[in-house]
Amino acid sequence: MEIIFDLAVRLGLGEQFFGGNIEAAFNHQLSPSGITVEDLRNNPVGIHVSKPVLYRKYAETDPSTGTPRGFNTPTRRIEIFSQIFKDHNYPPLPVFREPVFGPTTRPDLATRFPFVLTMSKLVQYCHTQHRNIPMLRKQRPHPFVEIHPQTAASLGINNGEWVALETLWGSIRLKAKITEGIHPNVVSTQHGWWEGCEQLGLPAYDPFSEQGSNVNLIISNEAIDPVSGSVPHRSNLCALRKLG
Repeated sequence: MEIIFDLAVRLGLGEQFFGGNIEAAFNHQLSPSGITVEDLRNNPVGIHVSKPVLYRKYAETDPSTGTPRGFNTPTRRIEIFSQIFKDHNYPPLPVFREPVFGPTTRPDLATRFPFVLTMSKLVQYCHTQHRNIPMLRKQRPHPFVEIHPQTAASLGINNGEWVALETLWGSIRLKAKITEGIHPNVVSTQHGWWEGCEQLGLPAYDPFSEQGSNVNLIISNEAIDPVSGSVPHRSNLCALRKLG
């Protein structure tokens, strides 16, 4: 964040970045709660803030107009048709496109990589953080890949065994988690595995090695979405291999 804020100031964008003051930016985000960074610093265990849950906020009256607030869109309504997308020559309505690296678009790869890789998030962790906290790490101690029992049996993989998850761009190591809750042609894992947890004796994982468990190593940047800029984390072809 220091790098981003300093760059913004040097590029003449300091006004949008609180003059380079990161704490001022955090205080701006915290302002609806009525607490500050200094308050949190003085209470490292945390502060309880009582805030009522509001429903139908879009129906509340805007005091400046006397009309309902609506949604944060140009029309103040839920927009199925996006005029902004249309103005920038993108489809204004949702359309389905086959994944660039999927079984339909790349049947030549489907024999070598017979499964579709998707991803999910673990509620215990925030992106790549918090795997070093014993209370949270106990709940999900190891990086894992979810596999249907039928798929696992066909590959001779048992629950809890280490397996290699491979795509066209590389390989990583994960523990097999066999579950009925996934399609036989699909496997699922999570991003963010690198931190260790000393208190539990659980290792860190090298994020730049195939001996690690960083799924970003095996996802390509070749098919970036033109609107969001995101990469296809839920549609790549992959293979599984039991490790010795």
